[in-house]
Amino acid sequence: MTRHVWIHDGRKADAASLTAILSAARADKMRRLGELRLAIQAEAADDADARALHKATKKRLREIDRELRKLDAHLRKVGAASRKASRERDRTILTYARAYGGGQIGEREIKQFDKLFHFGKRSATKADGLSSFHCKFTSRGFGERRANRSRTYKPGEAVRHLRYIIRASAREPGVDGLVSNISQDPDEFAGFFAALEDLEAHDRANANVYMSLVLSLPHELTPAGREQILRDACALFAEHDLPYAGVLHAPDPRGDQRNFHAHVMFSLRPCVIDGLGRYAFATDKSSDLNDESFIEPFRHKVADILNAAMARENHPRRFTALSDADRGLEPRSKRSGKSTPGEKHWQRKQEDLARMQQERAALLQRQATLQRLRGAVTRIAAEPEQDRRALIAGYASRARTNLASKAAELRATAVRRAVLLRQLTHDTHAAARTRLQSLTERLQNAEPRARQPLPEPQAQPVLHRPPVTRDPERRRAIAAAARSLRQTAFPPIVRTATGFAIAQGFTSQHVDIDRFEAEAIIQRIHARKWEATLTALKRHVEGSARSPFVASEGRPKLDPYSLDMRLRDAYWAAYPSRDMQTLLEGLRRDWQVREEAQRREQKKVALAKAAADAELRSRADRIIARAETLVEQGKWPGANDMPLAAVGVIAKAIIKGQFAMRMIGSDAYLYCESEALRSIAGKLEASPTGRNALVALGKLTADRPIDRKALPLAWTLPLPRAARSTESPPEPSRPGPSRGRGGHER
Repeated sequence: MTRHVWIHDGRKADAASLTAILSAARADKMRRLGELRLAIQAEAADDADARALHKATKKRLREIDRELRKLDAHLRKVGAASRKASRERDRTILTYARAYGGGQIGEREIKQFDKLFHFGKRSATKADGLSSFHCKFTSRGFGERRANRSRTYKPGEAVRHLRYIIRASAREPGVDGLVSNISQDPDEFAGFFAALEDLEAHDRANANVYMSLVLSLPHELTPAGREQILRDACALFAEHDLPYAGVLHAPDPRGDQRNFHAHVMFSLRPCVIDGLGRYAFATDKSSDLNDESFIEPFRHKVADILNAAMARENHPRRFTALSDADRGLEPRSKRSGKSTPGEKHWQRKQEDLARMQQERAALLQRQATLQRLRGAVTRIAAEPEQDRRALIAGYASRARTNLASKAAELRATAVRRAVLLRQLTHDTHAAARTRLQSLTERLQNAEPRARQPLPEPQAQPVLHRPPVTRDPERRRAIAAAARSLRQTAFPPIVRTATGFAIAQGFTSQHVDIDRFEAEAIIQRIHARKWEATLTALKRHVEGSARSPFVASEGRPKLDPYSLDMRLRDAYWAAYPSRDMQTLLEGLRRDWQVREEAQRREQKKVALAKAAADAELRSRADRIIARAETLVEQGKWPGANDMPLAAVGVIAKAIIKGQFAMRMIGSDAYLYCESEALRSIAGKLEASPTGRNALVALGKLTADRPIDRKALPLAWTLPLPRAARSTESPPEPSRPGPSRGRGGHER
């Protein structure tokens, strides 16, 4: 927990003296209040009769108003009965609208219709044309116990409540929405309220710590208009020197979209902000502001502020701080037309439960569909394997027969063409032209027999090396197949008993290569492509930044989606082979050794980093302690708590890598991240001892590299030898490893 330094009349005050000071101030205040109470009681004795008469008069007026309202209600009932009798005499048939479902249109259908077309709700306006608004004060302090049926106050509640109201997810978009006289930086609020809670802990056992205000705002206004209302309302606290922090909240996504409101957190102890981290609290608290004498006028002033804002933006609705009874309206309970937070929570839980039940029903339906599909696949896979093999063998036999007959037809056609060409050379030109035309027409009209597709065989056949062919057509076809194979980076091949072959499932994509796979040139290219595939897989594993293996039991398996598409097909084709399994086993062992070495190195670096950070923090603490000693001994002229706080801030910035220094000759070159750090360092530069403390802290960064992008601000601090104080904090020893922002090693 942060240690706060308390000063009273220019002297430090410990816990005991601080409690005594607050007790004395409280006793003096109680004495003055007692004298004032006696004077008021003496003056009020003469006015007792007048007040009793006034009270009786108001009571009689309320009874008369109540009788008039009852009479008016009775007259309305008589008028309604008269109109009903008149309609019955006219015997008019009335037809009422019905809902599309057959029932009468009710509140549920109207809500659904409004939600469908995004119709907003109308704001509540009473018979006098005015609207009420929500303005609730809540006090929180150490006196909140279970005995008085309230939530027990726990240490740190003030800071937690502050963080709750200024959270980014609840604030209204479009404006800053943050109004405070403490600071413009939300991070300063937590330090202020932590110091306030620490101070109140030394006061009475049931001391009040903070006050909370919730104020409803008109939804018709713009965000800037609502922010101005918050500023005007908070100005009422500033008139009494009360510290406050207010924030605008947008409506909850699941609630009423008109519920724009503001939260204000303030203290009843007057305070003056005296610089960064310095707060001048009053010894007396404005406890008289926590009753009707302040709250009632405050509500009327807020009503005037709301009406002025509505008038500025030309909205007709107006607000009043009077109750329904004071306005001559029928009183109603606070619960009427509203629901408690518990009821809202229960309603939302019911909505969530209904939505989850719908999602569960959809998930069960999907699981049932997948189960049916799984059963169908299981039945198909359970069919006899022998039947499929016999069917494939029949298809292959018919295909070979069709290919042989087609080859014979092609050879016979070639012979006929040669005979016809020889005959044409001996005929006359006219006869040759006539015969050639007739033969051409016959050849064009002749339709070749449809070639049946060759099914993929289940098992790779054993290759038989054919003799070297002398057919030029076949040699050209083999050369074309070899050229196509060379252009394929990673063909999907498998190793067979006599060489290599295109894998099953890929033969339709490589028909020519599969046709001549028994040729020697095709086998040589296959062997080179096989080695290239294994080498590419090895380089892929060695160059991966993270593990390329898929978590599985048994044989190692690579993540196929991390591979190139061409290499992926070759990997799947070659995965069952012994060469591929041997390669993957070795690569997995190498990868495990590599990961273990990386883990050891990371652990070593983390330990070194922790040790260096601890050493740097320890040396910075020694410098801060030395500076505090100089202040206590009076050897730092003109020093107070502000320089000590500045030394602590600079030390934290150095540990986080936000401040650095370089010594060149008698000059110090300083670098920092923000203007705030530059201003704090300037406070230390104002005195010789402060400069020496700044230089001692800066020397902790002597061996650390400076990132000018992270530390954009730079300036020079001349340090003449004559100006150096002998009462400087101790020089730091040699620092640890060089580290950058956040303490990470560079």
